[in-house]
Amino acid sequence: MRKFILTLFVLAALSILAVLVAGLEGRLRVTLMGFDVATELSVAVGALLAAATVLVIVVLTAQYLWHLPARLHARRTMARQRMGTQALAEALMALARGDAEGARAGVDLARRKLPHEPLPLLVAAQTDILAGDAAAAEGKYRLMAGDPKNPAISKLGLEGLFYLARMQDPSEAEALAHRALAQDAKASWALEGLMALAVQYGDWDTAERWLRRWARSGAGRKKVNARRAVIYAAAAQALATDNNAEARRQALKKAEQASAAAPDLVPATALKAQLQARAGNHRKARKTLRDAWARCPHPNLGDAWLAAHADQPAASRLRLAAQMVRGHDKHIEAHIFRARVACSARRYSFARKLLEPYLENPDRRLCQIMADIETAEENEARARVWLDKARNAPLEAGWTARGLRLNDWQPLCPVTGALGGVAWQEGGQETVTDTELPVPQNLGEFSDIALQEKKSEKKMIPLA
Repeated sequence: MRKFILTLFVLAALSILAVLVAGLEGRLRVTLMGFDVATELSVAVGALLAAATVLVIVVLTAQYLWHLPARLHARRTMARQRMGTQALAEALMALARGDAEGARAGVDLARRKLPHEPLPLLVAAQTDILAGDAAAAEGKYRLMAGDPKNPAISKLGLEGLFYLARMQDPSEAEALAHRALAQDAKASWALEGLMALAVQYGDWDTAERWLRRWARSGAGRKKVNARRAVIYAAAAQALATDNNAEARRQALKKAEQASAAAPDLVPATALKAQLQARAGNHRKARKTLRDAWARCPHPNLGDAWLAAHADQPAASRLRLAAQMVRGHDKHIEAHIFRARVACSARRYSFARKLLEPYLENPDRRLCQIMADIETAEENEARARVWLDKARNAPLEAGWTARGLRLNDWQPLCPVTGALGGVAWQEGGQETVTDTELPVPQNLGEFSDIALQEKKSEKKMIPLA
């Protein structure tokens, strides 16, 4: 644009000069190499101006033509980039919708239009995972991991390979995480992944070591406490199954630490109360549950209360249950909890009365409780009605992992293996039963590697 304006300015100046020259008087005589040329001064100057104008036009035209291929190439490149970026955006939107076919179409176009960009390759790998083609995704991640020119993409490739390997080959996942830490000592995903693997192995000390290193890498206090609580709760769960007195004492200690680190982690608090009651500290257990209920009325707290008071007389259970929810007895969970206690005491009429306000649009859990009440009172026809309603009733809130319903809280997501990947929420698919993580075969190796932070070649997996 500036060149165009400058050209107009020059031409305008030459035009003005031409007008001025037209008024000049006199003659110009030039002798050159034996030739004698004479003309009017105005004609001579005008000719010079005309020649200069032609020269300017010729130079500018030549310059334009010289740069024209580069301009056309740049325009084509920009057009390809716009098309590639648009296709990549559409692929990402399709991924978010769970549309593997739409994502693949978008990412294929993006890779054609952006052949030297690494991001379409990453999206293509994610598309393969969505489509269930783990082998294709692994191939793309290996290409990314083996890219020496782009360290950021190499790290993403290692991360992708880690998550593919974590559920199938924990030892390979471990090696990949160590390789990532060799490149970047603060790689958060690698540190979190090694924490999760340690929990999977049941190596609580190693899990805490990785947690401390993760905390030093810059993780926020809230996130660190949340992970610490999950590790302690997982340790408490494992130790609580041991009949050894020392193991139970350690289980209670871990449960207390988990509850202190994250008071809103209900399974940790519920386990703490159960272990307190098992140790004979019923008053402590009741206080633990009351305090937790005041923060968050939750079915797991009710489960823990019922387990801790199973040996109490019926009248005592009813009285203590009312004390447990006092001040928070208007909540639906309070009514359901007291109804369950009433059922355990064979006070079915009282249980039905407690649930009546919520029976117009009951969820599946309420239908099941009502069916149990009718069965206990030998009203089989009514029980069948409630069971029929339960089949079409909405699911109540529950523990979920990536949209899958679990029977109970777990420290690791059974879908991805992520630490703390199970959440209490509405919705989700049907309940998953007996969901277990694969148990590594080399249980002793992980601890040694973690403690010594070895990165030996025999543990490493060659990547493309």
